Amino acid sequence: MTSPWNPRAGTLGAIPCVATFVTTVATIPFMPDGWDAAAGFPAMKGNVAFLMKDVVLLAVSVYLLKQDVVRASPGVGERRERREAGDFRTRTVEQVAARG
Repeated sequence: MTSPWNPRAGTLGAIPCVATFVTTVATIPFMPDGWDAAAGFPAMKGNVAFLMKDVVLLAVSVYLLKQDVVRASPGVGERRERREAGDFRTRTVEQVAARG
């Protein structure tokens, strides 16, 4: 999911993973015969026990999506450097135009 070479590709891969696991986790409360009536609500059986793994996979997918978004976006220092470099280039062009 997370891409060590291209964080944008990792982000594009993590978004469908998050959507998939949100969908499967959202179906857990509505599974027919998913809860053991004799033992009470938290006692699960059948497909609910199988789908509980998707809760962990959803958490991992959200974490990796966050990591890739952070890696893909420029940091505060990087943005400041780009802005300062852009201002310097603008002044240089203006100075050259004024001289010429």
